[in-house]
Formats: sequence, structure tokens, C-alpha cells
Amino acid sequence: MEKIKKENRFIDFSDYARPIANLIVRILLNTKITSNQITFLYFLTGILTGFLIIKGKFILSAVLILVKNILDAVDGSLARARQRPSRVGRFFDSVSDILLNAVYVFSIAIHYSGYYSLAFFTLLSMSIQGSFYNYYYVMYRHKKHGDRTSLVYEKPEGYPWDNPRILKVLFLLYRIFYFWQDRFVEFVDKKIVKREKIYANKNFLMFITFMGLGIHLLVLSISLFISKPLYALFIISLPMNVYLFLIIFIISRFI
Repeated sequence: MEKIKKENRFIDFSDYARPIANLIVRILLNTKITSNQITFLYFLTGILTGFLIIKGKFILSAVLILVKNILDAVDGSLARARQRPSRVGRFFDSVSDILLNAVYVFSIAIHYSGYYSLAFFTLLSMSIQGSFYNYYYVMYRHKKHGDRTSLVYEKPEGYPWDNPRILKVLFLLYRIFYFWQDRFVEFVDKKIVKREKIYANKNFLMFITFMGLGIHLLVLSISLFISKPLYALFIISLPMNVYLFLIIFIISRFI
């Protein structure tokens, strides 16, 4: 169920939902429920969350965001546990994530009838931060012979059981949403970071996990729980971007 072997694991602060997700996977393992159905379920959960945020139901929204995060960890783990990875599932997951991020931040803006520029910048920040996290994690998994469902240079190629038409559509959506992010991260990596040292450094990877989607959702959930959803937009847009700068441009130079 894990993406990398035990001896190669590092502390991933963004993956705090994994223990609960693994328990759910064990329950679902011998059922007919598929990984893509789990992804679709959390997508619907995210849409409902956006509606509740607009209506000011912040506590319930906070809970549903955490539920979404757990289910987000279940789908891939379930596919790996069944030894049936899916490229359709890989792109479905990524496209769902960025669409739901947009739902969350703009639902907050709609609730307050303003802050649309801040919401857009927050979505942009979440995308860039998450892309740095994913880029280095994927590089590390490949170097350590871990899960290879995700690639640094994604291709519209699937497994024999993947529906080619659905895969083609999802890959196109993935390219629209993520191509510019992937190329930006690659540019920064080539021009600034000492690449070979970084790719295998567990300390650097541990620091970069604070840029993962799990942390973004945790910040959103806590802010909603205390009925201050705007706090999430400011935290993700300001201190978390500063933190990313420190990690990439300063700490990485000394590793």
C-alpha cells in the first residue's frame, strides 16, 4: 500500500491521513469498490464542501475537507494493495485535486462577496507549492525503485485495463492544469538546486512535505473550524510561500 519501501521512507507531514487510509483499504480490499469510485466519491464530497462554505456551514465543511483528504489517500493505496495501478486513476486524482482546490478557495471568496484576487493567488500558490512537493517526491520514488504510476514527464500511456478514451481526456485536462507548473519547477530545479544531492536527501524531502496538499487541506480545515476561512488564504499565500523560498533557495544550497 506504500509508495516506497520501508527502508527508504522519510517523515511526510503532508501524509498524516495515511494510517486511517490504510485501515480503510484493508476493509475495502476484498470488495468490488474500485479506486476510481473512491476518487469520484471524494470529488463529490469536495463539491458539497464548497456549497457548504458558501452557506457559512464552516464546521461541517472543515470535517468534510479532512474526509476528502483521507479518501484521497485511500484511492491510490487501494490500487497498489490490489497490484492494479491505473493511469486513469492517476490523472483523475490530480485533475480532481486542482478543481477542488479552486472550489474551496473561491467558495470562501463567494461567501465574503470579495477577495477574488486573493483566492486566485491562493490557488496559484497551492499549485506551485504542491508541484514542488510532487516533483521531488516522484524523483525520489524513481531513484529508490518505488511506485512509478506518476512520472516527472507524464505520457498518455496506460495499463491494459485503462480505458484509452477516458485516459486521453484526463491526460489532456492534466496537461492544461499542470504543464506550466511542472515546467516551472523543472526550470527552478535545473537552474538553482544542486540536483543530485537533493534527490536522495531525506531531510530536504521532509521539509518539502509541508508544501503538500495534505497541509493545505489541514490549514483550510483548521481555519474553517475556527470560523476564520480567510486565514487559510493568507497563510497559504504569504508565510507558506516564504517557507518555500527558504527551502528551495537557501536550505537546499547547504545540503
